[in-house]
Formats: sequence, structure tokens, C-alpha cells
Amino acid sequence: MNRMIRGSIAFLTLLLALLSAGPVWADDAAGVLEQWTSDPTSRERLERQFDLVRPGARPGGTAVDTRFAPLPGGTDTAAQLAQGYPAAARAEAQAVFARLLALYPQVEQRHGIPRYDLAGAVATFIAGAYTGYSGVAVDDQEFVAIVRQMRQAIGVKPEFAAASARDKQSAYEQLAILALLTLSTHEALEKDPDVPGAAQIRANMKQASKAYLESLLGIDADQVRVSAQGVTTGAHGALRSAPAQAGKAQPASAPVGATRAADIDAVVLVQGYSMTGVGGAILLKYSPAVLYGDGSYSKDARRALQGDARIDGRWHRTGGGWALTDQKGKTTQVKASMRALPAGRGSRLQGSYRSLGGVGAPGQDVAVVSAWSAMQFARDGSVQMGQGAGATTDTVVTGAKGSNAARYELDGHVITLIFADGRREQRLFYFLPGKEGQQAIGVGASTLSMRR
Repeated sequence: MNRMIRGSIAFLTLLLALLSAGPVWADDAAGVLEQWTSDPTSRERLERQFDLVRPGARPGGTAVDTRFAPLPGGTDTAAQLAQGYPAAARAEAQAVFARLLALYPQVEQRHGIPRYDLAGAVATFIAGAYTGYSGVAVDDQEFVAIVRQMRQAIGVKPEFAAASARDKQSAYEQLAILALLTLSTHEALEKDPDVPGAAQIRANMKQASKAYLESLLGIDADQVRVSAQGVTTGAHGALRSAPAQAGKAQPASAPVGATRAADIDAVVLVQGYSMTGVGGAILLKYSPAVLYGDGSYSKDARRALQGDARIDGRWHRTGGGWALTDQKGKTTQVKASMRALPAGRGSRLQGSYRSLGGVGAPGQDVAVVSAWSAMQFARDGSVQMGQGAGATTDTVVTGAKGSNAARYELDGHVITLIFADGRREQRLFYFLPGKEGQQAIGVGASTLSMRR
């Protein structure tokens, strides 16, 4: 499912950059998701939506259609959601929520969900809350199963059958916005884990997502299961999740001496798709999988060097490359040509590398958003790291940026960063395969290309 959500990564990276740049949105970078659990008006509004769509509440007879006819003039959902923010931030908050709502039809189209199907919005909301709490994405098969499940669970509710078109549309829009906000924030933090305030944003996303799951489903979030059968509950075991522990901020990179660098057998690139770029085009994308010597692998590039890195499955060599079998038994074949290349020990880089994303529609007063992270390497062993974002419409320009300096050392699939305060961090490193040599690199969860 997250393939479709990635269309808003650049947009949410801009949001995260603006959050960390100053008090335009809130007092600190934690405010964006904390608002939904701390503001009484926002919480009350969301509870009203839950009452309409909560599964299992006083089931009736035959399920009715969960679609609705949209109001000709639309609703003011984005504006209502923005009311929970300080006055100086409301206009910008409303624009963010409106943009997220505009992206949601692409989720419907991707998964064959009819337009204005409230069951689809509820399923997306559950998927977003589950991902925000557990750190594990819901895959396409699981998501479609949740949609089917919600059509039955909501369609038999007398409250839903009796609700007005306005109430249904308001619930649809609010759940879709909050779902994409959570999913996009998760994806943006995976893509750029070192954005200022990331640890607090991640912790608040987890807290808010837990509240979402428990309020909507009426059970402890740790008992929620997501599978090819949809959403289920269990009395034993923990929620299927990434290794991060509840309430504990996880480091974006590992301290020296605590990594699995020596265990790495290879780093390979696995094909996937990402909706990105201006207009939301679907593009071919390759993500790294770190193959360990014990036969396990991890696709969590941000934490792959850490001793508690998430394990996504098992791998073995084939005649033409590698076979990766995930925890659900699905096997992906990776060609030998897709092996990422290590750096020579003590080698140096020279030049500026940048990752760049964008979304928007120029000439239509829809924000054209660019979000970037960059590393400027020098032969003397120094590196200047920066990140930023900017947005333009026909009438407005906004932006934020920041930078940090360090020394660097390369050794195989590890880059060690030594900061002025003596702190040393290690991140996954690789050169992308191909004829371009050092023109594209991977550092942690980011892929960067050399700027000419």
C-alpha cells in the first residue's frame, strides 16, 4: 500500500522541515501529530466520526453500500481540522490537509476502490494507524482484505445507514487526511531519518496512532493483527512490529562498535515502484536489501548496521544472483547486476550529492514542492551535510534548510561520521551499480546523485 502513499513524501518532508525551522506551525517539531490527541475539539470531532464507522457496533441485517454521493459544494473538513492549530499556522495547516485529501483518490485508484467509498477511507485509516504504531507497512493484499472487511462491518451498522451524506463525507475526508498524514510522515522519516526533531515526531506519531487504533477498534493496540484476512485480534503475543520499543526514540545511526558491519555479505537493490515527481507519476524505484552472512536480510537501510536491525526474511544465492524470501513466503529474484558496490577502505569522495523529490502542478496554484538532503564531500575527509525544502505556488514561496559538518571515513559498506563534539556514527554506505561509477551513492536510507 505504501507505494501510493509515497507520492506525498516530498510534501511531508517539506512539512517536517518547516516544523523544525521555527514556530510557524507549533512550539516544537512534535506538534503536528500531537494535536489530534491533545486538542479536545479535534479529539471530539474524531470520536464522532468513529461512532459512525466503528466496526462491530450493534450490527444490523444486510450490508448497505458504503459509498455515498458527494456534496456539490464539498465540505470544509480541511479548514475544520486546521482550527486546532494556532492562528498563525491555520492557513498553512489547511493547505497541507487539502493537499493530502487531493492525493487520496490515487490510493483508491491503485487498489480498485470506488470513489467516495467510506469503507476504503476507514481501511486506509486503520492501515495508517497500524503502520504509525508498529513501524511496519501494510501490504497490498492485507489492505484490500481490510477494505472488504470494513464494507461488511460498516454496511450493517444502523448508524451508517441513517447518517446524512454530509456526515459520511466528513468522516471520509477526515479519516483519509489523517491516514495519509500518518503514512506520509512515516515514509518521510524513513527516507530522511535525521531531520531535526525526528525522534519526537516519531514518538508522537506512535502515541497518536495507538490512540487511533484503540478508540476505533475498542481494543489494546498491542492486540491488533493485520494479515491477508484483514484485521484480527489476539490475546497473546506482541503486535507485529519493527524492533523499536514503545515510547523509546531509536537512533538513526549506530554508535561505533555496536554494528553488524562485519556480518554483511552483500547489499543488493530490489525493484519496486514509487509515486513521486510533479503530478504524482509512478516511477521505477530500487531499494537496498542488506544480506547478512547468517542467511538473513534486512530492507531497513536506516537501521541495517545495528545489532537489533529488523529481519525481513532469508536469502540464498542462485545461478543468476540471489533469491530473497520474506516472512510471508514470497520470493523475489535479484539479478547479479543489481549488487551495490562497497567503498575501498580509506577511499575519498569529491563533489556534491543530493536527493531531490517534488510534487505539485505549476500554473494551477497547486504547490510545487521540492525537498532535498545533500552531502558535500571533499578529498581532505570533510563532509558538509544539509537538508531543506521549498514550496512555490503562483503567489507564495516558502522554505527551510539546515546543515551540519563532520569528518568521514569509508570502509566497505560503512561510512563513519566524526562530528566536532567527538561523536562518531556509522551508517550504511554503497555505490549504485552501473557505468556511472561514483555518480550515485546510498547513505543510510537516502539515495543521492552527484550534482554536475
